[in-house]
Amino acid sequence: MKFRAVLSNDGVKVFLGIAQSLQKLTDECVIHMTEDLFEFRVKPDVNNNSEIQVFAKFFTEAFTDYHIESKAENKISIVVRVRNLVRAFKSAGQAMEAVFKLTKPDNVPCFSVVASEISTCLGVKQDVPITSILSKSGLSEYREPRLPTPDITMEFPDPRNVKAILERMKALDRFVHMEASTRGNLVFKVQTEVVSMRTFFSGLDVQQSKSNDDENENDDAMSVRTSNSFRSTRRVSVQLNIKEVLNVLQFASLHSEKVLLCVVKDQAMVLYADLQNSLGSLTYYLPVCTAIVFS
Repeated sequence: MKFRAVLSNDGVKVFLGIAQSLQKLTDECVIHMTEDLFEFRVKPDVNNNSEIQVFAKFFTEAFTDYHIESKAENKISIVVRVRNLVRAFKSAGQAMEAVFKLTKPDNVPCFSVVASEISTCLGVKQDVPITSILSKSGLSEYREPRLPTPDITMEFPDPRNVKAILERMKALDRFVHMEASTRGNLVFKVQTEVVSMRTFFSGLDVQQSKSNDDENENDDAMSVRTSNSFRSTRRVSVQLNIKEVLNVLQFASLHSEKVLLCVVKDQAMVLYADLQNSLGSLTYYLPVCTAIVFS
């Protein structure tokens, strides 16, 4: 199997940010490469007490050059240690561009990052040992969870603002109560026996699945509605682990252009972010502690 791709300096910085955020969640991640996508995948890590699943997808158009060959329908899936990825991407942080390729120095399979320094034009090579190569069945352990249609899908406020609020709430409790409504309101609340803290966001765009009454409106499966477009208010209330939400927001607050929040009753909170410069997308799945739906 063969793989070679070239990424610009801006893209390398995004890759570094992703690797650094993943390092807070897990020791290992999957790099899945196809003819159309380059992905980072993370499953829940019991050893690190993390239940978060992460899927970072980059279109091949994000690379200035991209070539892959394998007997498995030109698909390659490898497992690497995240700390080694961070080290490799840091080494390319000041490079004009970085070349990613599969190598085998001293007969050890590696995902290698080769960078040319802007100031010296010297090449710097970092080898990231591959701990395992996954088969199609092995990759299935890292697939995105199959969830029902979200009860509510809405615009998420600026992650930097939410992160600052939750940092303050973290000093009060381990959990945060979040309530989203079809009126475009989002509430974060911490309440203990001695103190209560609540923050409101309003006027957020809400998405709704097309109903039978909407068949003649347009052909989109999903459409953005303002709060006034709903006949009745629906609210979903969930309890989340603050530390894990902060880990989710760590990267989204730096490199995203638009973030959507999806809440699935009794199951998960999902954050979907479009990456800057149309590089790709980032999806986080975070199981909820409790969930209540009000109509």
